[in-house]
Amino acid sequence: MKKGIFICDPDQTRREPSNPWQGIKVYNSFDLELPQREGIATFKKTFSPKAPKKEIKSAKVRATALGIFDMYINGNRIGEKTENGMIYDELKPGWTDYRFRVFEFEYDITSFIKTENTFVSTVSAGWWNGGISCGFYGFKKNAFCGEIEIVYKDGTSEIFASDSSWESAICGPVLTADIWDGEYYDSRIPHPALSPESHAWQICEEFSDFSDGRIEIMPASDRIRAKTYAERRPISAVVHRGSVKNGNPLGKIRIISKKVGGGCESVLLKRGQRIILDMGQNMVGVPEITVRASKGTKITGVFAEFLNDSGDEARGNDGPEGSLYIKNYRSALSRMVYVASGKKSETYSPKNTFYGFRYLELSADANIRIFGVRGIVLGSDMRETAGFECDNPEINKLWSNIIWGMRGNYLSVPTDCPQRDERLGWTGDTQVFCGAGSYLADVRAFLGKWLLDLSDSQCGYDGAYCDVAPRVFTKPGANTA
Repeated sequence: MKKGIFICDPDQTRREPSNPWQGIKVYNSFDLELPQREGIATFKKTFSPKAPKKEIKSAKVRATALGIFDMYINGNRIGEKTENGMIYDELKPGWTDYRFRVFEFEYDITSFIKTENTFVSTVSAGWWNGGISCGFYGFKKNAFCGEIEIVYKDGTSEIFASDSSWESAICGPVLTADIWDGEYYDSRIPHPALSPESHAWQICEEFSDFSDGRIEIMPASDRIRAKTYAERRPISAVVHRGSVKNGNPLGKIRIISKKVGGGCESVLLKRGQRIILDMGQNMVGVPEITVRASKGTKITGVFAEFLNDSGDEARGNDGPEGSLYIKNYRSALSRMVYVASGKKSETYSPKNTFYGFRYLELSADANIRIFGVRGIVLGSDMRETAGFECDNPEINKLWSNIIWGMRGNYLSVPTDCPQRDERLGWTGDTQVFCGAGSYLADVRAFLGKWLLDLSDSQCGYDGAYCDVAPRVFTKPGANTA
């Protein structure tokens, strides 16, 4: 970054999510709902190049944020242009120890530049001030830092860098976003990148609480991207409503219909009904749903790794036989809420969180038509290098489980579990698996980056390492400098 400084919205509300590592634990249940808030921090810059487009040699944007950010130029989402189309980096800038470093991303936007341009960036809580940070960084505001550099054919250039002249707002269809709890998206609210005139903007202010940190170039092989080769589709769909007796206290779900195979999710789901979609594999990422619903219809998604097996509370079941078992997510709500715009067909996929799940249950407060659902697998963009197959199906399944375990837990940092209120870089888990991981994929950049996180986590007074890296909690009285 040459000239950009961190900026924030003057009116962003300071929140302090509860810390599940302290006090009484809360366990996920269907009685809990994802709260609806006012929106996320959004930043805007309008600019005009000093010369016509034919005189422009190149245009690039460089940016980072404290929180998860996405960028748009003239309504187009910014990503990497390839022969196969646009590839997008998700959950940018990933997780680092913000006391020391944060990663910068650079993209070529030459083809999008016009005579007059509008650049927009959204920034949600992410690892910076969401629940997963456990307040370690202070629950400060989200902030953005970026610059647009235009180079002309005559050798001159100009930079539009983030400063106090940029505008900001707490707005947009993403009303709530948290890694643990999920995303609430109201599509009736205009997206600030597509309709900036629909929102009230104000001059932003400089964010000065990152003065000790460094902005570093993002390692290319550690970006978080969709693993298209691993994409999932539902293998079965069970529509149910209420429960019936089965001899156990919680009973079992009352099944209305069951379909298996390709396209099984394509159904008319009536109000009061729920549909359980089995992705056939424990995966980490986000679903993409395509539906038709009347304007204002609220569609809720709940995630689970497995189903209740009997409806017997003595066996640990938290619901009727066949229903989603979600208590193991602990305080992480792991929800997806989408409010429909009323179009004939609309598609939605969360961009500010990720989920660990095999099962997705959808319900709505009005009838909806589900056209399709797919599971987008997310993870650090490393090349898988190993393969194995034999004539023993159980060993083949073991191999598959190992590969999917790596895919699910190698997301920015090597996590211990990617679904509940952890998703932390536990050092012990990483130590046990890193040898296997180095056979399965090219993990040099990924683990090299995490070793920097580990070094950053050391205590200043005795050099001791933290249990997790990046650090988010310490023993009372520990020196974290």
